[in-house]
Amino acid sequence: MPNLNDVKQFWNNNLLWSGESEFKLGSLEFFEEHRSVVIEDCFADNLIGKNYTKSSFVKILEPHFLIKETYLHFFPVRVLPFKILVFIHKWLDIIFGFTIYVNVKKK
Repeated sequence: MPNLNDVKQFWNNNLLWSGESEFKLGSLEFFEEHRSVVIEDCFADNLIGKNYTKSSFVKILEPHFLIKETYLHFFPVRVLPFKILVFIHKWLDIIFGFTIYVNVKKK
């Protein structure tokens, strides 16, 4: 049975999706292509009702919830061929993140 190190080594050597890209792993083109694939494949290229600006999303929620916090996330750090510092990952999330997370409390 594999141990934790075996699993870690497997995923470090077999990054999700990275083999399908024609661009250099970690390049801007790589991440732009990754984002497009998520939109086209995961959302079936149909973002109607699923794609909001931060302000429009907050307007939808405000009548029912107290908005405590909003932030972007989902910079796919797992596809990088190297580890990055947490603060760099957070910065990349803010700049390149494409999922809005909201911390709310019901009114």
